[in-house]
Amino acid sequence: MAFPEKCAQCGSEDLRIPSNSDEDQNIYCNSCNALLGDKKTLSKEIEDEGEGDHQVEKFLRSLSAKSDKD
Repeated sequence: MAFPEKCAQCGSEDLRIPSNSDEDQNIYCNSCNALLGDKKTLSKEIEDEGEGDHQVEKFLRSLSAKSDKD
């Protein structure tokens, strides 16, 4: 599971991620104590962002291939 690298509230990279495997465990920022969300939701958001990045890379490659043909 992938999780955020920093707090969305204060930008700190010091996060408190529970080590047990329960997906409903909450992740907090150690600096400002903000609740960032539960492990399941946050890992899903990271996966979705990764898929979007993959689609952008694919699109850019297709544009590059088209320009090489011209």
